[in-house]
Amino acid sequence: MLSQTPRLLEVNLSHNLIHTIEIPLDFPFTEWGLAKLKVCDLSSNQLTKFHNMHYYVPNLKHLNISSNNITEFRGDIIATGLTLETFDMSRNRLKSVDFDWLEDMKHLDLSHNGIDLEDCREYMDPKRLVWGCFSPLHRFSDLEVIILSHNQIAFIPMDFHYYLPKLRYVDLSHNKIKRLMHGDLLFTRIRDNMDLELFRTNYEEEYRHEYRFLDNVIRNGFPGSNNLTIDLRHNSISSLQLPDDKIEVVIPGCDIDSKFSRVKLLLGHNPFVCDCEVFKLLRYASKEIRPTSALERYNGHMLVVPAVIDIQDLHCSEPDSMKGKAIADVESWAYHWLPMIGMCLNHLEVQSKLGKTSEKPTKVESMDEPPT
Repeated sequence: MLSQTPRLLEVNLSHNLIHTIEIPLDFPFTEWGLAKLKVCDLSSNQLTKFHNMHYYVPNLKHLNISSNNITEFRGDIIATGLTLETFDMSRNRLKSVDFDWLEDMKHLDLSHNGIDLEDCREYMDPKRLVWGCFSPLHRFSDLEVIILSHNQIAFIPMDFHYYLPKLRYVDLSHNKIKRLMHGDLLFTRIRDNMDLELFRTNYEEEYRHEYRFLDNVIRNGFPGSNNLTIDLRHNSISSLQLPDDKIEVVIPGCDIDSKFSRVKLLLGHNPFVCDCEVFKLLRYASKEIRPTSALERYNGHMLVVPAVIDIQDLHCSEPDSMKGKAIADVESWAYHWLPMIGMCLNHLEVQSKLGKTSEKPTKVESMDEPPT
């Protein structure tokens, strides 16, 4: 049937009983007649695998295979020769993602799967002095929106912090993130605000053969985040790691925003523990203090700077006397917190002597982390 429609631009085969769309590799391309197809909707079928389609739809831009039964996906099979811009694989049974290069991808929906990203690759960036885990998603340099809600993800991949400059929105809501580490709060600042003079001094020797183009080398080599929102609502986040030796007081003035990246973290609807650290959270949310990167502390370079945090709809889960109180509404819970003052003073004294907390780290947190 489709072989008789060589000018077909859009096909909707959703809500059927299709089990497979695999096509023999020796099937005549010209007879298939889908060379001009731009949009394909195969959602709400019974697909369990997805192979070979790229041979017959080289100009496909929008693909929807949501609400099927796909358990694994070999990205190399679809990537070669395709220029997909939007790809919806939500509501399948994926446990991991193994994508090859899809450089034109702008919108990717992987929500409502079982993805945990535990197969990420540990990486230390020696120039940014940052550490984290690379997911396969870092290959999508043009990605603007990625939906990863309702999965099993327990950490934030470093891809979103430093290597996807066109990213505007990441949905990590309804996952398994329990705590935000200090490094989770840091992002590469937008290139327009970079202090290039400091980097010229630092990298002049390394790029001595192309010094005339040093500014462009630096800008292109360190892509920054611009107006990015990361939705972390409805996780299990109970605390933020804000060590005293890795934060600084923000001096009031007209340049406060320059101390922060153009990234906002949405933290609402998480079970935050309102212990002795809650006032740090409030001061951070009000831009009175901010986390600092190793690069800034050691070299003075403000390439990596903190995100802004949004604590709207963030409520205390503990202690019982403050349970359900909105953290931003201090007047509603300050009276209940008064009996904790003595305990917190003792806690701070102990922490200053130990220099660290005794909480058991997660798998990702327990990796050998460089100073951040």
